[in-house]
Amino acid sequence: MRLLRLLRLLRLLRLLRLLRLLRFLVASAMLPAALSAQAPQGAPASNRTYDAVVEGMSCKQQQNGRMDCEYKVGKSLRFVIAGVGQQDVVVNFFKVDAGEDYFASVAPLHGCVVVQPVLPKADSIANLAFVSPQDGKIYRNWNTCLKPAKKSP
Repeated sequence: MRLLRLLRLLRLLRLLRLLRLLRFLVASAMLPAALSAQAPQGAPASNRTYDAVVEGMSCKQQQNGRMDCEYKVGKSLRFVIAGVGQQDVVVNFFKVDAGEDYFASVAPLHGCVVVQPVLPKADSIANLAFVSPQDGKIYRNWNTCLKPAKKSP
């Protein structure tokens, strides 16, 4: 009787491992498409986060020539990129409320500000926005946001 239970338990564990592997393989197959460098030809797919960042963006040139861009996204996020495109560019976060609609972080891989919705959904990866400190522009994916910093002479 114990041997039979042990065999059933082993079968169940194998099945769980197989399901985990299958879930991993499916997620791995879908990830490159979601993070692809180019949007499909024609109209880009809908991205509410990207649209919200574009809507809340405003840039102003200071008296000293420095360009500062402010981003107000939803009710919960406000940040400024001071000195857009300069070697000493700074990203200042003035409001981040993870209890509301959006939050942001800076990714060391590409140096861009990553804006994402607080509540993850099935399309979370496709619903990100990337803001470049190098040009102040908003991108739909990190590959296009990834640009080398300008070197001053």
